[in-house]
Amino acid sequence: NTTSGTGVDISGNLTNQGSTTITGNSGSGAGVGLNGTVTGGSLAGNSVSGPGLHVTGNSTLNGVDVTASSQSGPGTQMDGMLSVSGGTTLNGEEQKDSAELRRQVYERQQQLSRSDTVRDAYRTSGYRVEEKPVSVEICTDGECRALETGYADAPKAR
Repeated sequence: NTTSGTGVDISGNLTNQGSTTITGNSGSGAGVGLNGTVTGGSLAGNSVSGPGLHVTGNSTLNGVDVTASSQSGPGTQMDGMLSVSGGTTLNGEEQKDSAELRRQVYERQQQLSRSDTVRDAYRTSGYRVEEKPVSVEICTDGECRALETGYADAPKAR
């Protein structure tokens, strides 16, 4: 417990045996500061004006029941990546396994990055802009070039 700093600062690996609860309280700082891995048990962070839980670096929670609250600050503040797994809960709500969420995001990014390869499939169906071709011929020193534009796909030069 502290009036201005972090109530409990966790940096490194912490494994709770059984139903151990680690509680941090602060007046203006974070109730619990997290920069490491916590497995099992419970974390409770409370603050008057700071965050209840402040993730300060890349951290992992595995099967931890987290309660984070603040009277006038944020319940949680994320300044690092937080990975959760094993039925971790935050204020009573079970959190999805972050590895699964990252896998879903990765798959979606792969689908989006290949969207240009299926672009033509969409052009062949549905509404298409009416083509209004225009041909412009430009001649310089006896050499002529033609530019045809107004096609739905792209300008064609010859």
